[in-house]
Amino acid sequence: MINATRTGLLATLFMFILPFNVGADTKRTQGVERAPCYTAACGRVEGITRQQVEAWVHELAPEFGLDPELVLIIIGVESAFLPNAVSHRNAHGLMQLIPATAKRFGVDDIMNPIENLRGGMAYLQWLMRYFDHDLELALAAYNAGEGAVQRYRGIPPFPETQAYVRRITQSYSQLVAAAGD
Repeated sequence: MINATRTGLLATLFMFILPFNVGADTKRTQGVERAPCYTAACGRVEGITRQQVEAWVHELAPEFGLDPELVLIIIGVESAFLPNAVSHRNAHGLMQLIPATAKRFGVDDIMNPIENLRGGMAYLQWLMRYFDHDLELALAAYNAGEGAVQRYRGIPPFPETQAYVRRITQSYSQLVAAAGD
């Protein structure tokens, strides 16, 4: 695991590998301050800061045997830390879960950031075990599905998946190397 004192380096890496724009802890609407809304029931997720996401990840990732810094890199690439992100492929939230995967890993509210994080980490943990802790195969499966990795007996020849695996593994390798210094 990466030492928590390296979070400054992680923040620097994120400035170069992803865009970032998250709102404040509270919103003002027509002069009235509203409490943060963290669920889909509110119509959208708002009021969650990157620092909150980082704290949640550092708390939850060890429960799944995952390095929090790896999970943070994945979140940066998947959703740019935007908890209300929805992709053109119907992936939702911080860890960009599709509804079938969310259901498979016990997520009731895909837009609830804590449930989304837990579901995404449970899936990543499962993939790491399934692919014998081969990070590249687990990442390829997270992006393209484990069926595609099985079908191609490795990282599928999809440019998006190949770029995804390369981007995350390079960022993570740099972080690990810097932590070793």
